[in-house]
Amino acid sequence: MREDPVTQLIQDINYHRFLPEELHQDADNLVDYFTYAPFEQPTACPYCGNPHFTGGRDDKKPYWCGRCQRAFSAHTGTPFANCRHHELWGAYAASRLSGLSWKKVSESIGLSTGACKYREKVFNQEMESQFPVLFQWWHAHQERHDLTLTPEVDVQHQQLQSWLEQLRTQPTATCPQCAAVSVRVKETRPDFRCHHCQSSFSLLAGTPLVKTWYMELWPEFLNGLVTGESAWDLSRRLGVTNKRLYQWRRSFLQVMEDKGLDALLEWSRWQRSRRYSQVTKLTREGVEFPVPGRSRMNRRKSRKVQQPEDQ
Repeated sequence: MREDPVTQLIQDINYHRFLPEELHQDADNLVDYFTYAPFEQPTACPYCGNPHFTGGRDDKKPYWCGRCQRAFSAHTGTPFANCRHHELWGAYAASRLSGLSWKKVSESIGLSTGACKYREKVFNQEMESQFPVLFQWWHAHQERHDLTLTPEVDVQHQQLQSWLEQLRTQPTATCPQCAAVSVRVKETRPDFRCHHCQSSFSLLAGTPLVKTWYMELWPEFLNGLVTGESAWDLSRRLGVTNKRLYQWRRSFLQVMEDKGLDALLEWSRWQRSRRYSQVTKLTREGVEFPVPGRSRMNRRKSRKVQQPEDQ
């Protein structure tokens, strides 16, 4: 049997990708709830609880309660009462769990921002009441109260950190020209020279990091990248210019993609979007963030021998 487009849309959304495995079943149940609950028929009058009611004449409120003399619809008294396009509730829930902001969801499934704002309230309320464990984890990470990585993301994070550490400390390497053992010639870069064929090479050649400097800062930068810190956050902490950090971010994300660290890549992008939303909200509330100081390069250039003061 051919599946309808809405069901196919939900199946195409990987809403498990950020969640711990033990929460996958709750996520499935939540998406199923939003997919089917809007289409359930009423079993009692939402006003007086009378289980006996008849059909009414109003298309918008097709049910009539003889006890309280009121008309109602299948959505009266439910979280879905003020919405249209009920077929998109499941896709909305799956999209939010996948890490998309409600603004991105608005673009992806064709809902107005106003409709998504209302659905966001319902989404959080229903998840909190029906699946509190899932809500506690998701809300804490969505609002960046908890920066703990999932096991899969943590493993990939450690893999990349180990690779960076190897680049920083590896004393010898195999020459790509003659396969002889070559020695490192720079402490700050993985550059090597082969004394057998007199060729020089770098382990960064052919990687996105080939033009990226300050290797000693890479591990800390990666930690900040994975937890969603912005260029301004990292600039204040690492003393590197925003422009350079934007370049680093592109390079490191490309390294993740090249190495097949998909979970780490998607997690980093998700947490960065959450930090952006967090800063935007705080800025609107009047919070002022400190301006980064001078970069390492500018501090180096400004070092001059102090002249004695005029007497």
